[in-house]
Amino acid sequence: MENKKVLVKRIDANINDWLAEQKNATDYLQSSGRKDFNQNDILGIATSNFISNQIGECFREFSTDYSRIYFSPIVKNVVSKIEECTAELHFFYIDELERFDNSNVHPEYKINDKLEETPQIQPFIDSFMNSYAFKIDKKDKILEKNDLVLVKILDRQSNLSSNSEYIYNTDGDKDPLLKELDAALEGAKVGSHVEITIDNKEYGVDVLRVRQTQNMPINDENASLIGVPEIKNRDDARKFIVSTVVEQLFNKELHNYALSIYQEFEKQIDISKDEPKELIDSEIHRRIQDFISQFKFNNTQMSEKEIEEIKNEHYDQFKNQTLKAFKMNFIRSWLPRSLKITLKDGEIEKEYRALMSMTTENDRQNMNINPQKIAEVLIDRKVAKHYLQINNPELYEKYNYGKK
Repeated sequence: MENKKVLVKRIDANINDWLAEQKNATDYLQSSGRKDFNQNDILGIATSNFISNQIGECFREFSTDYSRIYFSPIVKNVVSKIEECTAELHFFYIDELERFDNSNVHPEYKINDKLEETPQIQPFIDSFMNSYAFKIDKKDKILEKNDLVLVKILDRQSNLSSNSEYIYNTDGDKDPLLKELDAALEGAKVGSHVEITIDNKEYGVDVLRVRQTQNMPINDENASLIGVPEIKNRDDARKFIVSTVVEQLFNKELHNYALSIYQEFEKQIDISKDEPKELIDSEIHRRIQDFISQFKFNNTQMSEKEIEEIKNEHYDQFKNQTLKAFKMNFIRSWLPRSLKITLKDGEIEKEYRALMSMTTENDRQNMNINPQKIAEVLIDRKVAKHYLQINNPELYEKYNYGKK
């Protein structure tokens, strides 16, 4: 039986918000260096952003409804003009969730119970202790290459300000704002003020703090400069890094454990009668189109007949991939909600700071860290801890230090 359970939400942009969305799209196109864009390009970006934001608002609204699991919507009946933007969001959902049992799962993955003996730990600790990158304040000295600069940026047009920290005059690609900042801040120091103009927009910039990176061995005299309250001497620093590294290794183990849990539920749970055909067909079509577009991207000339042959040849493959993804999406949404797992205020920010402290600048760019990904990691971690505490309470206590 096909699942036809769907919630339709009509969205209609407020005229002032819609005009602002178009201006933002125009600013984006100008800043990206495009000069040949037209009104259709502006409307396309503005419409996409408006719809995405509205979908996000809907899911925030759905987050308090524990009786249903909603899926990303099919967007229909889009009207996009200079003076208006409307659309319909068709959210398919699964309800009657009490029929799914979350109590019986024994994942195949076994968490390493001797993390502190991991061979890679000692070299990392030695490197950390013997060459820590201290951030030393520079109060009265002129900015130098690769200094860490905290600036307050005031948008003269909106009169809104924000603080931002970046590496001054570093090598590599930069966006226009940072390039302009580098040029304007030459010879500056803490307390300096400059005015800059980017894409005909004026900004006031104040230098709030400047720090220089110095790699030095950690000793009793400089340990407190690390900035961690519990670190007062070299021995504290060693204990801290050991516990931090073991905790990071444990978190990786929890990630694998969570994936194994989801895979077990994938075997146990049957939602074949809950699959919304329209949504599944839409996703299959999208995957096939993405696949075909790769040929077009490589300038491969294909006739309509060849395109149809490719669709027919790969249809079953994409259908199976879509059904598998749909089921896993349901499980990863339903399971945490069924366990009443949520994130508390500040958890995402705390995890972000931890990631920043344990990764290099290049690693951060490659990881593409964002709040949504961090939230998923934290939810998975809590799911893993829930079942680890049930299946292996001794190991849970050993590495979780009695905390949930």
